[in-house]
Amino acid sequence: MKNNILYIVLIFALCFGFKAQAQNIIGYHTKLDNLSSEQADQLIHLVNGPSTTIFVTEQNEADIFKGNTTQVAIMKITQSSDFDKLAQHFEKQMNEVVVLDIEWDGQEELVMPDGLLEQMPNLKYIYIRSNEVLNTSVIQNRFSNLINKLNGYTNVEVLYYTMEQPS
Repeated sequence: MKNNILYIVLIFALCFGFKAQAQNIIGYHTKLDNLSSEQADQLIHLVNGPSTTIFVTEQNEADIFKGNTTQVAIMKITQSSDFDKLAQHFEKQMNEVVVLDIEWDGQEELVMPDGLLEQMPNLKYIYIRSNEVLNTSVIQNRFSNLINKLNGYTNVEVLYYTMEQPS
């Protein structure tokens, strides 16, 4: 009898745990539609505007784009190795990052190093963009490492956006 109750409690915990994770994943345009006009403009400007951004160049070197913000608002990632390179080179600025902007090639599963989220206490959004079709299921399956690391980070939302196919 105790085992049956334990199994039932475990099943409920797993069901509600997965539901809580899914609530953090939302389409970019859906998010914009649910914001006030002013809040939507702020988000659009944050992810698409000239915010100060750290990134890895094509020569595989950490670099910074000095935009119109004094703080480093965006950390751009295209592959797993970018996480370590940027975290080491911009260690002091990691606490300023508000958006983790991931441009995904549809191939590599990006793996976030342990402890990186703790270095970004101001992180609000993980913005995943790709030419591949993205939806909640794809994000949960292809970014499982990232989603698992977000457990307990209820203030961080995962936004996804399918970019137009290059011609």
